[in-house]
Amino acid sequence: MRQARFRTHGAVLTILLAAVLGCGSLSANPSDVVKEFTLQLPADIVSAGSVRLVLKGVSVPRNTPVVLRARALEPEVALGSAGLVAESPAAAGPAVHSQVKIDITHALRRWQQKNRDATQLKVRIVPYAGLEPIPQLEWSVESAQLEPAP
Repeated sequence: MRQARFRTHGAVLTILLAAVLGCGSLSANPSDVVKEFTLQLPADIVSAGSVRLVLKGVSVPRNTPVVLRARALEPEVALGSAGLVAESPAAAGPAVHSQVKIDITHALRRWQQKNRDATQLKVRIVPYAGLEPIPQLEWSVESAQLEPAP
């Protein structure tokens, strides 16, 4: 009896393992998870006391804690991040945030030193769970803008 139960559980575990390993081909396209924006650099950005990257209309699953990491491209520089907490593991549906603000003041100044003549900033937003990017996440952001503050 015990051997039959082990064989059944072993077969189930083998099927589950095969399903998990096979999911690699079914994973979401990374470009669906990564969001990119090209933003105009405001004229007063150099004299601003601080600069925030403002993401508007951000929707993430209610049951998934997410860290949104922003990077400048060309050249690539880490700009900053913002964490969004999950409501609970059992929560269903999306959590919609009207704005998510990321302070990018110091990193943007470093980027500007390498790109003195730039009029635009290309930004990539990637969702993370801890130190690892989340490869499959249904999330969205309506728009992004730079917000200088005195």
